[in-house]
Amino acid sequence: MGKGNTSMKKQVGKIILCLLTITMVFVNFTLSTKATDYDLSQYISQVALEYEKDGSYIAYDQSALADQTKLRFNITAALPKSSLDVNNSIRLTMPDHLALEDTVAPVSAIYSYAGESHDYSRDGPIGSYTVKDHQITVTINNPQDDTLNVYLQINTTLNQLTFTNNEVTLAFSAPSTTITIKKATETTEAQTNETQTTPKTVKRAPLKTNPNTGDPIKISGNINNRVEEGLSGFYQLVDTTKIWNNDGNDHPININSDVTIDLNGNKLQLYDGFYFDIKSGNRLTIIDSQADNYKPTATDAEGVGNVSNLKTEYDSQVDRNIPSILDYYVTEPNVNGTTTNDTTKKYTVDFTSAGRIYSETRDVVNQDSTFMIEKGGTLDFKSGVAYNTGPHIVATKGDGTGTATLNLSGGYLIGNRSSNVIWNNAGNILNISGGVITNGCAENGGGIYNNDANNNNDANNSATGGGTINMTGGYITGNEAYSDGNDSTDTRYSGGGIYMKSGVLYISGNAYITNNRKSSGESSGTHFSLHGGGGVAADNDSQVNMSGGYVTGNYSNEAGGGLYIGYFSQNGLLSKLTY
Repeated sequence: MGKGNTSMKKQVGKIILCLLTITMVFVNFTLSTKATDYDLSQYISQVALEYEKDGSYIAYDQSALADQTKLRFNITAALPKSSLDVNNSIRLTMPDHLALEDTVAPVSAIYSYAGESHDYSRDGPIGSYTVKDHQITVTINNPQDDTLNVYLQINTTLNQLTFTNNEVTLAFSAPSTTITIKKATETTEAQTNETQTTPKTVKRAPLKTNPNTGDPIKISGNINNRVEEGLSGFYQLVDTTKIWNNDGNDHPININSDVTIDLNGNKLQLYDGFYFDIKSGNRLTIIDSQADNYKPTATDAEGVGNVSNLKTEYDSQVDRNIPSILDYYVTEPNVNGTTTNDTTKKYTVDFTSAGRIYSETRDVVNQDSTFMIEKGGTLDFKSGVAYNTGPHIVATKGDGTGTATLNLSGGYLIGNRSSNVIWNNAGNILNISGGVITNGCAENGGGIYNNDANNNNDANNSATGGGTINMTGGYITGNEAYSDGNDSTDTRYSGGGIYMKSGVLYISGNAYITNNRKSSGESSGTHFSLHGGGGVAADNDSQVNMSGGYVTGNYSNEAGGGLYIGYFSQNGLLSKLTY
């Protein structure tokens, strides 16, 4: 995930996660935790303490510190990939004498290789963490290595510790790791044998061996009442399931806790503006346990830039036309020495037995997507089909704090050829390791629109950082950017597969960006080739880092069939391609 060729090629190097600025309230601070399944404490190998002095952090040297001194605890642990739960998470249960305020924040990374460490946190977070119910939960997006070298950086101040005799001792799970901190406060004789603060009672949640994987709650029919009461836990569809309200208003299905929904080969119908609203600190997981029953079949095809073809069928049970058969195209490179012979295949998948989510959102900001992910919320889409007659399938919100995260590892996100399939706002993360993103059609970014922090549609504008897309697998295929730009106003219409208004795109592994189109425009001396990027268009301060994967069989009627990086009028900003 690092910037540049070298760091991308060295992804197998040590990964260090920095958890920044957790607000804590410390009382009677003696740390020791019992090792449990998915418990980070059993993997702790080292703990160090730093304190702020003259504007910088230095190693703690037994100095007597003033109340407002800023502290930084650095905890190192080596996590086997197998130590993560089904949500790629691991937890650290804090002791009873430590009270944590609930919070959520992004996780950034430092890569270490060849004896050097490089901080790439500015490239965007690679995961998230939450503090809730007296636990820190670390969630890692798409862990690749068998062992993850994790580094927790916990920031606080001295006056958030509870002292006895002006000292507090911290005992961690690392072998023989204790830290004694001294406080520079004068005490009277009467105070020396007293604890200065009464310990707080904290809410402590037990660790779960497998969250949301117990016996599911069976659901079918109209579940409006259940939705109004609030969803929580593991649900499995046993027949067509409906959420229906015809009052003409959009309605959120609030995800206020961790929820797993197994479509189980059935239909989930969200009528009249219903959508999932994934709240900060919570996670929605979509799976289809019948996914093996509708695998795609391949046939030979011709040409490039083939948009996908979605067939729908009328379903009398739900009185709607729902997806039935999808054709999408992949151009595969066959390398033989110094020559290549690319072939295009059409993949057809029959959704008759698929778990399908059908929704009807309207064009209302923050309500226009099947799945709205708030800052700090997470959507894991592992299998199944999602289709929306409204603008988007997935959108991440731009307001709030923390990081909204999509983890797409399988299934099909299918647009309706009238907008972007995914809209990603600045500061948020799309982790794509599998699945198919297809059938989107928009002026910019038919498959994915990666927005900047200015949150407007003027492409000729100074960008201030965007979202992050980590693509290690899966397919972005059959999407289209349409319309012809006005050269006199520099209006941009680009990026059939992905439009990067700002932010960072990483392409690696077995990722395919293929058979997407920029369908309008022309390459001529009077048209200036302003518009293009059949596969990817990247403007402003965007960065595209490619260390693997495939950008194949895309088409542009104007410029940049595969990649169109940069744009002649960017107000001094610089787009970058690292290959």
